[in-house]
Amino acid sequence: MWKRMNNHSGAIRSALLFFIAAALSSLAVAQKPSRSYAHVSIDEVQKFLGKPSVFIFDVNVPEIWAANHLPGAIHVTSPNLKKFLPANKTAILIFYCAEPRCSAAEAAATEAARLRYTRVYVMPEGIFGWINAGKPIEKGNRRQ
Repeated sequence: MWKRMNNHSGAIRSALLFFIAAALSSLAVAQKPSRSYAHVSIDEVQKFLGKPSVFIFDVNVPEIWAANHLPGAIHVTSPNLKKFLPANKTAILIFYCAEPRCSAAEAAATEAARLRYTRVYVMPEGIFGWINAGKPIEKGNRRQ
């Protein structure tokens, strides 16, 4: 009986080591590399509206931009982002797109950080979250 139990404890030990190794490797995969930007809330963005050295970028498709955008927002797309960025690398840059599942704002923020801008933010709720919160909007296809 002892011999049979000893064989099982070796198998149990092997299985336990396997599961520990698998858990550790999944933890390493689950950890995301640190973002080069921070998230900012709708209320925080509203406090920044109209402030000097704050640039708010809408990276939505033209139809969404024309229908609704944040007051003073600059409409851009990632391919032409660089020409819209300020010379001041310490200016506050806030990016948003349509809603949390949209990744365009994150892509633009990552690109701005890669260009060595140091105060880069994303408003993950996007324009639809902004509207649902009852915040002020502008309409029209005006580009700044």
